[in-house]
Amino acid sequence: MTPEERTLVEYRLERAREAIEEASLLFETGHLHTYVNRLYYACFNRQKGDYLDLVVFRAEQVEEWQRQTEHFVGCMADLVSR
Repeated sequence: MTPEERTLVEYRLERAREAIEEASLLFETGHLHTYVNRLYYACFNRQKGDYLDLVVFRAEQVEEWQRQTEHFVGCMADLVSR
């Protein structure tokens, strides 16, 4: 394994461990669908179309994404209800 490949594998394993930790929290709060999603992601997080490798999110960068996502889902619900 090249040093670059090792770095990538270590990064992906860390993301998998993080997803498992997140899953535990979701299970404890009864969010079972998202719990299953996080477990799936821990195992199969490199399917085509996933996040870029070696990306580290910072709270100030992603905080707004929840509001944007809620807005998007609301718009989709409005479209479907027409």
